[in-house]
Amino acid sequence: MGIKTALGLKIKELRKREKISQEKFSEMVEMNPRQIVRIENGESFPTAENLEKIASALNVTPQELFYNETYKSDEFLKN
Repeated sequence: MGIKTALGLKIKELRKREKISQEKFSEMVEMNPRQIVRIENGESFPTAENLEKIASALNVTPQELFYNETYKSDEFLKN
């Protein structure tokens, strides 16, 4: 699984956990709903600014968005 796919799955998981629709989420982060779909599907990667907005809307740190079973270590993310 690639990092874009892993990030998208994590965002989707957290958004659903918070019971936020994609439409509402796109409003919260001031992004086009289609862009949210592309990020969640691993087709696109958010900018640093949008990554901060996404993390804030999901009440996590940007680093937490990258934490999952595949990409646990900071060393992997650095590479």
